[in-house]
Amino acid sequence: MSSATVDRKLKHEREFLHLSRAKGGPEPGSVLKQKIPIRLTEWDTSRVGYVEADIVVHCGSSPRGEYVNTLSTTEISSGWWEGEAIMGKSQEHSFWALKEIGKRTPFEWQGLDSDNDSGFTNQIL
Repeated sequence: MSSATVDRKLKHEREFLHLSRAKGGPEPGSVLKQKIPIRLTEWDTSRVGYVEADIVVHCGSSPRGEYVNTLSTTEISSGWWEGEAIMGKSQEHSFWALKEIGKRTPFEWQGLDSDNDSGFTNQIL
C-alpha cells in the first residue's frame, strides 16, 4: 500500500483525532540539542577521565531485524577501552551500558563526547 493510499484510508481517523501531517515547528530532538553544550576545542589529553563513546553496529550487510550493537568507549589520555553489548540503540539501553562501563573503569569520568546519535542525545542521558 502506498503512503498516499494510507493517508487516504486514515483521513477520517486523522480528522477525528485532530491529527495533522503538517511539518512545521521544531523536530522533537532539536530543543534538547540546543541545551547540550558544545566544546569546539581539543581534549586535554594530559588529564585522565575524558571519554569518547560511539555505537558500533553489528548487522552485517542488512540493518533489518534485531541485532547486537556495541557501545564502545575510549578514554583519550590512556587509550583505555571498554565496550558493552546492547540490543538495538535505544536511550535506555545506551544509558544502562554507559553506567555499566563507568562502574568498570579505574578512573572518574570528567567528560563524555559522542556523536549526535539518538542513543546519546536524549532526555535520559
